[in-house]
Amino acid sequence: MLALHTAFVLAEGKPWFGFTTSKCITAIVQLEIPKAAYKIRVIKYTKGAGITSSNSIYFKTEYYLKLDSSYGINLLYKELSIIKEKHPDMHLVVVLDPLYKIISGHISDPSDMGRLVDSLDSLRDKLKCSLIIIHHEGKTIITPEGKYERGSEAMLGSSILNNWCDTAISLQLLNPYAGGDKVRIKFELVRLAETLLPQLEIQWHRSSLWPELISKQLPEEVNMEDISIRGGIE
Repeated sequence: MLALHTAFVLAEGKPWFGFTTSKCITAIVQLEIPKAAYKIRVIKYTKGAGITSSNSIYFKTEYYLKLDSSYGINLLYKELSIIKEKHPDMHLVVVLDPLYKIISGHISDPSDMGRLVDSLDSLRDKLKCSLIIIHHEGKTIITPEGKYERGSEAMLGSSILNNWCDTAISLQLLNPYAGGDKVRIKFELVRLAETLLPQLEIQWHRSSLWPELISKQLPEEVNMEDISIRGGIE
């Protein structure tokens, strides 16, 4: 739902939970949800958001698309090129959902993941586009002190992905046993940010699929002594 909301917000050039955006073309390539079910979700969201029409967002449901292969990446490039030709003066943002469906190799193998990110970099360079990739996290690590928060390193798979991506945000369901509609959004990795970014709490309204910003709070100050103990800042 956050991917869908983000794509529509960018296509409309509207604020994203208080952050300003620039209007652009968005394309969602999703490989997980049946097309009919996804269509129902999109219709429900647009009605809830009051969106009657938009020529700035495109959808593609594909059940088998491996972007670490030359065939798969070239196929996607051709389809996205058609969109770029229709909107030559607008930036393109491509949402890939989810990552494990677009790689044919082993997600934890550095060589396999390296081939995938090389293909994605080639796509970005040719289309001059931005990528948003939906991904899952690995198993939770429990220590004697409790749950260990790994931040961006919680991403499932090889460290190649963590080293490659520019920005990583995590989603945490806050009320899994009481509605399952409150989510915390936290910026785990932001390479180019010049200031601390807040964590957000979102209330998702099931009747409209529209997210409401409940709170915005800056993270606690970084403990420099703790960082030096754990290996320093790179």
